[in-house]
Parts: sequence; structure tokens; C-alpha cells
Amino acid sequence: MEHFASQVDKWTAMGDFNVIRHPNVKLSNTPPVLSELMAFNSFLRDCELDDLNGFGCDFTLFVKQDVTTRVYSKLDRILVNNTWLHQFSQTTAQFLSPSISDHSPAVLTFHDNDIPKKHFMFLNCWVDHPDFQNTVAQHWKTTQQGNSMFRLMNKLKNVKHGLKELHITHFASIGSRVKEKRDALS
Repeated sequence: MEHFASQVDKWTAMGDFNVIRHPNVKLSNTPPVLSELMAFNSFLRDCELDDLNGFGCDFTLFVKQDVTTRVYSKLDRILVNNTWLHQFSQTTAQFLSPSISDHSPAVLTFHDNDIPKKHFMFLNCWVDHPDFQNTVAQHWKTTQQGNSMFRLMNKLKNVKHGLKELHITHFASIGSRVKEKRDALS
């Protein structure tokens, strides 16, 4: 595996590795097997892999038996090499709450480094436009499924899209429109 690691430019490995990296990521009545832990860390060093920064559940395995045999540990992980981190510096690992399985699902998310996100800005001039109230009402009325917060978020997104359309139709490139009108007037 170490030979493979040196041949590959950027790579990631994710899943249940069935071994912990540090003694503090296991809560149970049985102590961790230090030889397994040390062998796994040595393997990761040889392959030049490390955990991707993440958030969510600290423990990814939840064996909920009786109180004396419960086990909480971090067996699931997303590992990356330095080349991966350099190329995909904005990727994140998220460990969700377990549902069907006793393991937490792991989600690897890519965030685009090159395109800055444009934030939605409400412009007061929209309120004075005759189509403003109809646009808001029309996009708010859409039927949504799900819990209350999910429905609210989707209604707000719909209104945002409607206001963006209003902006593009009536307010976008206002500077060049003013110039065109001035040229036509003169």
C-alpha cells in the first residue's frame, strides 16, 4: 500500500477502518488494543494520510447494548494526503447522526474555491416597483412538504429567486441603461 501511495498524486480513503487512532476516541469497559492503534497510525504515516478536518459526531460507532457493554468510538473517517489538501483545500468531512446503522454516515463535501458566493442583498428600490408585492405573494404561495423550518426555508428561497428575476428584468445594468437613455436624449 505504501508503494501505491507514493505513485498516486492526490487521493482519499474513507470508511470504517475498524480501529481507532487515539485512546481518547473510545468509550467502553474494554481498553483499546494499543498495538492495533500504533500499527494503524504507522500505516497512515507511511501512506502520508491524515484525517480531513470535519465536524458532526465525535464518535462514529454507537453500540448501544446494556450499560456495561456500551461502546462509543471513532472508527469511521475520511483520510486524505497533502496533495489532496492542497488541491481541494475547502473540502470538509461531516459525520451525521446514525440512523439505520450503528455507524455515522460520512459526507465528503467539495466547496468551490474559484467562484466566490454572491450573497443575496435586498434592494429597497424593489419595494417601489409595481410588480414587487405580486412577485413576493406569487413565490410565497408555493406548496411545500416537510417540517415547518424546511417549508419556511424553501418559501424564502422561492421569494429570493422571484426577486432576482424582478431585479434582472427591471434593475440590472441600470448604469448602461441610463447611459443609453442619455445618448438617445442628446
